[in-house]
Amino acid sequence: MTEGAAAVQTKKSAAAEVAAAECGRMSRLIGGETSLRIIRVYGDMRQVAPMKLLSGTFPTEDDFDGCLLDAASAWALFRSTDAIGAVVTIVDREYVVRGIAETYEPMLMIRDDQAAYENMEFSSQDPDGTKQFVETFLYRCGNTGGYTIVQSGLIARVVRGAAWLPLWIAAICAVIALGRRGWKMRGQPGRSGLCWVAGAALAVLLCWGVASTAFWPQSFLPTKWSDFAFWGNLVDTWRSNAKACALATQLPKKIELFSALRRCAAALIVSILSGGWCTAAFRAKRRRPNIKA
Repeated sequence: MTEGAAAVQTKKSAAAEVAAAECGRMSRLIGGETSLRIIRVYGDMRQVAPMKLLSGTFPTEDDFDGCLLDAASAWALFRSTDAIGAVVTIVDREYVVRGIAETYEPMLMIRDDQAAYENMEFSSQDPDGTKQFVETFLYRCGNTGGYTIVQSGLIARVVRGAAWLPLWIAAICAVIALGRRGWKMRGQPGRSGLCWVAGAALAVLLCWGVASTAFWPQSFLPTKWSDFAFWGNLVDTWRSNAKACALATQLPKKIELFSALRRCAAALIVSILSGGWCTAAFRAKRRRPNIKA
């Protein structure tokens, strides 16, 4: 497993109840129970979900008796967020709280290298070579098939590059407009030259921006021009990946991502409607005739 990679198994059910046994800094028992999401991790625990470590540390990769607990659950169990060293019991097994984190939902993270993980996340500096690296890793682990590899890094880079497309289209239009204006004003060397210089500078900036943001992976291109079935197979692969992702258990980061997207979409709709109403009201007020007695 490379640095920054993590395998995750989440579980949330009636059995996922954590009972506080005792607080390490107190001699008396503190009774408490709470329901939360149990996340079993193999790899870098920091990559599993967005969180902020409030106190303590993350359990090390060989610490199978420690756990990471969120602040809300720590308060529900121990009536304090200063619960480093406290013991929690999960299905008759005790874990020592190593760290307290601020998370988007109640959760407890433990390490388990024996569980069957249905979600694994890999990170690599080479987006085009990640798939081959993952296949090699899974083969060395004895897994020769029955899995789906979703190259989310490639898709994210393509989407990020496409997000700049409206700006680059506007820049192209601006370059063309400056060139036409300079041509029309060719009888006035000063103004015409200024338009040409501005257009050339904007064109250079445009080329630099497109080169630094545009991305299309090599795996999304056919190896030879006569491979007409390539695009159909690529679309079928995307469809099967989307279906596999829809059936898989959602990762904590994915849950928070879609929650944030829904909030952004709602805020965007409200902003558009409010802006349209304000614009219509302002225009109606300006068109209203002023009658003086």
